[in-house]
Amino acid sequence: MADDSLVEIVNLSDHKGTYKAVQLLVDEKPFLVLGPSPRSFHYRLLESFLQERGISFITIQPPGTKIPCNVPALEGEHYKVVGMGDIYLYPQEKLYTGMSGESQDYRVGIDPTHRSQVKRTLLAQGWTCM
Repeated sequence: MADDSLVEIVNLSDHKGTYKAVQLLVDEKPFLVLGPSPRSFHYRLLESFLQERGISFITIQPPGTKIPCNVPALEGEHYKVVGMGDIYLYPQEKLYTGMSGESQDYRVGIDPTHRSQVKRTLLAQGWTCM
């Protein structure tokens, strides 16, 4: 993953506070897919993102979780999930206060390199990053 790439942020809304976050690469381009927490699930965010873009994926039953269905695999021919967790955003104020945690769906945490790219992207867009 090129460390100087700006991240395309998907599904940023007026929701303020905690978002679920899926960090992924699509053909090496970094993306951050968001969903308001706690109403969102990482596997649903990933599935919707891939379907909306026509990116094929296989499904798996994640080991050690209570998810009652198959979910998208973490990697496919054109994509790779590099991290999952929570991000703390206040869009009206253009304030970013960090990323942390992990997905209970997949047992995958935040990727620090991608997190740095997100911060750099937000700073380039005029956000305050703490």
